[in-house]
Amino acid sequence: LTPGVNGTIDEANRTITLNVPFGTDVTALVPTITTSSGTTINPSDDTSQDFSSPVIYTVTATDLSTQTYTVNVAVAPPTQDPVIIIPGIMGTELIRDYGDKNEIWPNILNLIIPGPDLYLNDLSFLSSGKEDSNYPIKAGDIIRSIKRNIIFDGLISELENSREYKEGKNLFVFPYDWRFSNVKNAELLKEKIDQVLLDTGKEKVDIVAHSMGGLLSKEYIRQNGKEKVDHLIFLGTPHLGAPKALKTLVYGDDMGISIGLGLLGLNANRVKEISQNMPSIYELLPSRKYVSSLKYISENISSSEIKYLDYDSTENFLIEKETNADMLEAADTFHQNLDDLDLSGIKVSNISACGEPTISAIHIKKKAQVGAITLPEDYSLDYANGDETVPLDSSFGISNVDKYFVNEISHSALPSAPDVPDAVLSILENKPRKINSIVFTDINNCTSVHGTIVSIHSPITLDIYDEDGNHSGLDTDGDIENNIKGVSYDTIGEAKFAFIPEGVKVEVKGGATDSGTFDLAIEKVEGGETIETKFWNDVPIASTSQMNFNLDSYDDLKNIEVETGGNKTNLSNSNILKEGEDYLGVPAEVQEEDNSSENHHIGGSSSSYILKPVMIIPKVEIDQKIPPVLAKEQKPAMKPVSLIKKKKDVAKKIAKENIVVMNKKEVVGERAIFNNTNLSASVINAGQEVDLWGTIKLLFKKLFTFKK
Repeated sequence: LTPGVNGTIDEANRTITLNVPFGTDVTALVPTITTSSGTTINPSDDTSQDFSSPVIYTVTATDLSTQTYTVNVAVAPPTQDPVIIIPGIMGTELIRDYGDKNEIWPNILNLIIPGPDLYLNDLSFLSSGKEDSNYPIKAGDIIRSIKRNIIFDGLISELENSREYKEGKNLFVFPYDWRFSNVKNAELLKEKIDQVLLDTGKEKVDIVAHSMGGLLSKEYIRQNGKEKVDHLIFLGTPHLGAPKALKTLVYGDDMGISIGLGLLGLNANRVKEISQNMPSIYELLPSRKYVSSLKYISENISSSEIKYLDYDSTENFLIEKETNADMLEAADTFHQNLDDLDLSGIKVSNISACGEPTISAIHIKKKAQVGAITLPEDYSLDYANGDETVPLDSSFGISNVDKYFVNEISHSALPSAPDVPDAVLSILENKPRKINSIVFTDINNCTSVHGTIVSIHSPITLDIYDEDGNHSGLDTDGDIENNIKGVSYDTIGEAKFAFIPEGVKVEVKGGATDSGTFDLAIEKVEGGETIETKFWNDVPIASTSQMNFNLDSYDDLKNIEVETGGNKTNLSNSNILKEGEDYLGVPAEVQEEDNSSENHHIGGSSSSYILKPVMIIPKVEIDQKIPPVLAKEQKPAMKPVSLIKKKKDVAKKIAKENIVVMNKKEVVGERAIFNNTNLSASVINAGQEVDLWGTIKLLFKKLFTFKK
């Protein structure tokens, strides 16, 4: 031991007693025994011994007389309050308490097998938010590490190596079934705290809570008061919620668990399915306090009409998406009770990770009804500063506490991230925290989120490759694979998004999954804000088309190529939107007809109406022949038609003539294809060069006028 410990010899009772500091491992100690010259000791004093029970030594003198001594090593009681480590959602093993009694979460073997992860359906709750009694689940241990990903092991090792803590003595973990409401689990936490205090003889505990475990800790305090808590340390807690929770419930997401824990096979849609009646995920939704200042859901029809939803409108939106209305109401109450909870009298520290792009807002191009036709939704995402799962504004969203930050660490890795366990230990020991470049107190030292968002709106893949060939995108099973540090990859429906941080050079590739058209948007992000967007609408592709370009930076963007059958089209010309505009919001508006040279059409008058899309292809002559690349497609029937005279008749005409509107964005007109072969259209020229020879659908997807 350093420093060494001297024993006390009781010659009358032939005993030797040593008191060693708490946390000392006494199972393999090598004693140093000093005796008179010529004497021997058995067992030898250079042999390690297990002193967890008394050890008897025999001393033989030079005259061969012997004497035995019993050595007792006593470990000093802990001086620190007992510590309880509380994980977040998905941070505890869940085990079947029926059938084969096997682990159901995380179950690495099942996760790496390709497929939709149907076995996770056993984790689903009834609509009441209760467990199906036929399929009971019990909590196992906390998830300490998975494969090479260290979650809590690093933190536990740091505490034990300090010799101030020993697991099972004054260091404990609180595994729990994270599917249930934190209100229910707070009752179990009370039982745990009371038992720990009884076993240790202490009056208070220290709590180290990661992620949702912080909300659970606050709920315990709300229910039971502050008297039994000394230190409370939050690690990446979403105090005000996280937009990813909404994405999980409505569109599917893994809450950062897949990448953070190295579970690359976790199916986001399966997580969505099992979450629908899971109270905990609702309690992670952004709260009223979050929405009142930060806004995270918008529904928009045009770039000048971006409507952010308030809390009640967001709740109605979620109900329309068939989420659980009772759980939404309960989650609202839960956060109203916690968001401004009084923690005075407790030594509270808050450690947030920053410097990672984190979903902060979801913009939804609403479904529109055109007659009997419903146009599908489309989406865009905002990324702000955070830990890839929790925005900094939420993990930072607690007042009157000591605040610390750590740069470029993902949410799941935070508990054992470099220097974080040491910071936790210093806080628990009430020692001055040595501030350094890793854990710091000035939020201004957080790395800003600068970079480029690339998004593709079907039907085409989006794959990102760095200079070493590492890949971010969807794997063959349709699950997210993200092997490029700093890159965030997300999907909503068929829309795909990749945030590429500044300074990371990548190659962007896309492969068509069907014939049709796709939209490409490339956004410049500075400080978590989109300041400019380049976008291309209605890029025509065949099922064999490939897209490719190198992205060194937004400002150096060039040579975006789409290749079909050996023919290449360069998409260098783009529409550009400035800060505050949304590329989803540029509709095919119904406008009064412009008879200028830029709008040529067949027939009509200045009082007529046309359907004007974002990007307009060159004029197509009526007698134009179908190029060879379209030889396998049906030749369109094109003939002159007159214009609709009244704006209100446009939607009626689409419905009456049985036109299917294919576009995911536009309210009326753009991307229409006719089921009625007797109806035809003419294309209006706006002088924009676009490859015409993608597919036959192109001839019907642009600017149309209709028969009366």
